[in-house]
Amino acid sequence: RESDITACTWTTKKWPFTTPKGKVLLRAYVGKPGDTVVDDHTDEEIVNIARRDLSKMMTFKGDPDFTIVNRLPKSMPQYHIGHMTQIRNIQNHVKRQYNGLRITGAPFEAVGLPDCIQQGKNAVEELIDEL
Repeated sequence: RESDITACTWTTKKWPFTTPKGKVLLRAYVGKPGDTVVDDHTDEEIVNIARRDLSKMMTFKGDPDFTIVNRLPKSMPQYHIGHMTQIRNIQNHVKRQYNGLRITGAPFEAVGLPDCIQQGKNAVEELIDEL
């Protein structure tokens, strides 16, 4: 098994105000669809798994000042082949049948906050053009 983490956000880089100078704040995402790594391990074990996987990609000096484990089972949309075609069909139906309504968000096109914000902006621009 290569890695149990699926992603890592350098919170320090995205939002510098969240972290004191000289410190780094990382957020690791652990677990994949169909596995039970999060269910099968204690918080301490999950932290160790994340550190193990991240240490394959970067060098750590010392131990973390703190760790927090948030368990969010089945909270990440899992897109399947054909998902975007279905979403486009639904969005086109809504656009045709419900004037002035658009649907966007993580379940539709992308789960990242910047992607969701962009979807909202695109929907607003489209609606403004229709006015």
